[in-house]
Amino acid sequence: AAAVERGRQLVGTTGKNCITCHVVGSHRALGPQGMDLLQQHERLQPAWFRDWLLEPQRHRPGTRMPGLWPTVDDAARTDADAIRSWASLGAAAPLPDGLPKPGGLQLVPSDRPVLH
Repeated sequence: AAAVERGRQLVGTTGKNCITCHVVGSHRALGPQGMDLLQQHERLQPAWFRDWLLEPQRHRPGTRMPGLWPTVDDAARTDADAIRSWASLGAAAPLPDGLPKPGGLQLVPSDRPVLH
């Protein structure tokens, strides 16, 4: 349960912001419409999924996928595994923070910038 919650936090706007580029089930991405995060656990081997998240440029130079962890260490591996745990729930996965509500995206000013 803790890994699923950590994964949910990481993919949302308060974490690594994956939902900016990736679809989450029936919810469109905030920007480009990348692969559905909830289908990745079915399509990719666990070790490859982790390696891709941690070092996407090494596996596919020039990819638009950014490197989200500056150092590949145990904490980064745990985070990548938590994202996979969350995604493994498929349609039952709890939705990450930041997905637009039905009816469109609303811009809400805050006291800090959001990095995309």
